[in-house]
Amino acid sequence: MGNRTLYVHIGMAKTGTTALQYFLWENRQVLEKKGFCYPSMRDAYADVATVNETRNGHFLVNDTWINNSMQHDELDAMMYRAGMDEVVRLFERYDNVILSDEGIWVATYKRRAALWEELKADAERYGFEVKIIVYLRRQDQYIASVYKQKLKQRTSYSNRETWEEYVSHIPKTRQLDYFKKLESIRQVLGRERMIVCKYDSGSFYGGSLFADFLWRLGLEYTDEYGVTQQEANKSLLGNTAEMKRIINEIGDFDRDDDRLIRNILYDDSEISKTQVVSEVFSKQEAEEFLRKYEQSNMQVAQTYFDDGMPLFDNTVPDIPKYDRNNPYMIEDVLRFAAIGIKYLRREQAASGEQIRELQRRAAKSEGEIVRLERQAQKLQKQVEKLQDQVAEHRQETNNVRGELYATRDKLHHPLRAVVSRITKN
Repeated sequence: MGNRTLYVHIGMAKTGTTALQYFLWENRQVLEKKGFCYPSMRDAYADVATVNETRNGHFLVNDTWINNSMQHDELDAMMYRAGMDEVVRLFERYDNVILSDEGIWVATYKRRAALWEELKADAERYGFEVKIIVYLRRQDQYIASVYKQKLKQRTSYSNRETWEEYVSHIPKTRQLDYFKKLESIRQVLGRERMIVCKYDSGSFYGGSLFADFLWRLGLEYTDEYGVTQQEANKSLLGNTAEMKRIINEIGDFDRDDDRLIRNILYDDSEISKTQVVSEVFSKQEAEEFLRKYEQSNMQVAQTYFDDGMPLFDNTVPDIPKYDRNNPYMIEDVLRFAAIGIKYLRREQAASGEQIRELQRRAAKSEGEIVRLERQAQKLQKQVEKLQDQVAEHRQETNNVRGELYATRDKLHHPLRAVVSRITKN
């Protein structure tokens, strides 16, 4: 195939991946002019319908559900093969293909640990190079953001846990020992095929995540690129994250219910974040938490960066730890109720207008039905009149036919007499 590169962006989660995926998706045509393809994989494997199309790398770690049970073997292997076959076809048209899915970081802890070997084997078989792109976020900020994301979800094993409960048993799949995680990739693909980045606005090339990511590909962020969705994944701030956790305890919400609740909380969050400025960690707790990863982070900085700087600035601002009993909670509850009523009234008004429109259409249809019925009656009368005319014409025809037969007989009678007389002689 020549000089072809498959870029696989693996997250981490909570490092702007959703916004970045939307950016790449919206600028597909610009990228294609430069020899880069950010493809839709919708036609490549069957389960893509369950995942946002912008997460085009999901087939690499797909987790198939059948009859409420997860099956990770044959079907997932088929989806991986279908996706990679599509990638190989894309290399016939493009020098570079980009795939992105933030779930790869977590899934390759255990369930899809073999992914790196599989990608390496495909690269060698089909003659392209694999490069992994990953953004690392400071561990305390990352895990706090993951927790709030869990609360936003409608179905999650941890979406009802308090922060204290969650942080006491952080899943190993989160892989907060970044050096150990990166080593598992390096041992298979090699250091030269890993693009390790800091998720820190102060470290971004060009001052933005979009500019930084393009720079990693060897591209410049110019006016050619459009940005229509700056914030693709909203946060619950102030009291609203805790309010969502409490609401989750009620359970039994369908997808539409949960979407409505989140939209109400997002609106409330804009005010609540100005009144309740806090973090899930206290300053002391965050510093203690980060000390667990000092050695790992130092190894990452030494191995994957050559700037002589620590991996992260571990300065923790002195912001109060969140207290669910803060005096603004009652205000947020009242705002939630008021905003909820506003949403419901708007939906009721919209539904009422839809009903009225349907009634207008129904009335119009009924009028059309009456008109058609009248027209049908008129046509029926015309048909009956025509039937009577046909009957009259038929009778008249029969009468004429009878007269013709009678005339014929009269004309033929003398001739028969002559013949009879000749015959006798």
